[in-house]
Amino acid sequence: DSAKLSTLANADCLLIRAPNAPAITKGTQVKIMLLRP
Repeated sequence: DSAKLSTLANADCLLIRAPNAPAITKGTQVKIMLLRP
């Protein structure tokens, strides 16, 4: 899980694709976006 979060935190393209990624929940995606400025 931490590996996925690290990848998302470093790649905007994955943040955009997150809603379409079955391995990532909407809740996780939202939290990551909120953490980014």
